[in-house]
Amino acid sequence: LIKSNHSKLVDEFDERVQSALIQYATLLNKWNKKLSLTRVFNSEETLLDEFLISPAIYSSAIHLDGIKEVLDIGSGNGIPGIMCSLINPSTNFTLCEIDQKKSIFLQEIKRQLNLSNISVINCDFRKLQTPHEMGFDAIMFKNVSRNQAFLDDVCGLLGKDGRIFFQTSPEKRDY
Repeated sequence: LIKSNHSKLVDEFDERVQSALIQYATLLNKWNKKLSLTRVFNSEETLLDEFLISPAIYSSAIHLDGIKEVLDIGSGNGIPGIMCSLINPSTNFTLCEIDQKKSIFLQEIKRQLNLSNISVINCDFRKLQTPHEMGFDAIMFKNVSRNQAFLDDVCGLLGKDGRIFFQTSPEKRDY
């Protein structure tokens, strides 16, 4: 279905995932015109390129064995949370987005792709309740302003043996 420079990765995706990625890329392009969710995607290949920008995020999507609850902070356009949920249908993902319009977009993606393993929450992540008293098994984020207070708040939602996956750049890092 998908032709990509990332053929090894794409070969790992079953037809269900590939079909959902094509639908996701189409919806992202459509909504991007109204909400400026991301740079323009002209194909599902550019969606994969965006997803693979961060080795930590990609690695987290592939290696979620045993992880039941994941929090994606500042979900925005759904990368990586939506893509990770497609690859890991038995893992529950909470997509937390403070911007109401982006949250509506994420709800629409959830509905259109029939993603029962996703919950979309429109709030500041600091106001979240953990899925159980043990905390989230993993937390992921990218392109979120980060400092020590932010990391302290993130760790407060993380379970005892939880993992954090994030993408950062020198201009965003302030710790």
